[in-house]
Amino acid sequence: MPSRLSLINDELLLCGQNPFNAPDDGSPEWLVCSAAYDASVEHLLDEHDWKFAKHIIAVSDRTTPTELNWEDAYEKPAGALHITRVMDAEGGAIADYRILGNTILVNSDEGLLLEYIAEPEPELWPGLFLKALRHGIRAGIYRGLMKDAVSARQEEKMVEVYLGKARPRGDGEEPGKVRFTSTLVTARGRRRG
Repeated sequence: MPSRLSLINDELLLCGQNPFNAPDDGSPEWLVCSAAYDASVEHLLDEHDWKFAKHIIAVSDRTTPTELNWEDAYEKPAGALHITRVMDAEGGAIADYRILGNTILVNSDEGLLLEYIAEPEPELWPGLFLKALRHGIRAGIYRGLMKDAVSARQEEKMVEVYLGKARPRGDGEEPGKVRFTSTLVTARGRRRG
């Protein structure tokens, strides 16, 4: 897995800029490149529920809720970026819950199963994530160092292209959804007589 420094240096070279000898040298150039890296990682994790970052954890430490309409409260897992599904202790989906800050408000005192996206370790990043990240870093270099907004926008579009490619690939790892068929439409389609 490439390091922050090697990813930034690769993109600097592709943009015709000089690479860094060491990370965190305090230069304005490093600050721009490091900010581009951080912003790109954050954007990629916010825009897609990457399967490699998905976890399920049992939560049983109940606390007293701060809101009157809820009977139970549970803390979000440390490092959770998004809660994607809240389930009861047996795995049944819970639709009636609310998240306030780091607290999940729910009416379930038996504990929860939480499916969530965690900030993954860089060594777990798959190829599509890295490709999108590289374009995001390059966009930051064009925008922040080279003051080239046109090239920056082109790189940002490539980030979205790779996000678009990641969605169907990730969806293919999930079981198919059963299509809802209205009983009214089914009844209308039958012959009467």
